[in-house]
Amino acid sequence: MSDDEHEHLRCPICLEICQDAVATTCCHQLFCVNCSEDLSNCPTCRKSPFQAIPNIAIRRLIGAMKVSCEECGLEKICRADMKDHLKKYCPANKVKCTDCGLT
Repeated sequence: MSDDEHEHLRCPICLEICQDAVATTCCHQLFCVNCSEDLSNCPTCRKSPFQAIPNIAIRRLIGAMKVSCEECGLEKICRADMKDHLKKYCPANKVKCTDCGLT
């Protein structure tokens, strides 16, 4: 998918692909769960009271998106697997010696 195809998955607050996507019950706009936590009314349609519920289908779709590792450049890693890649498999990850502290 190109960046244009991902536009509908972007949070209108932080402008990034939604992290832990939630959808509003009023206008069904997607937001990151952290971006929407402290809102009292919907940033899109301004309705109040504001309620956002987890959107599991969108979370799965976003998690399955293929991305490149910003550290080593490896391509086609699922977004959902990125933390595991960075922690365990990324060749750019520097291991710190527990005895002397050197990397």
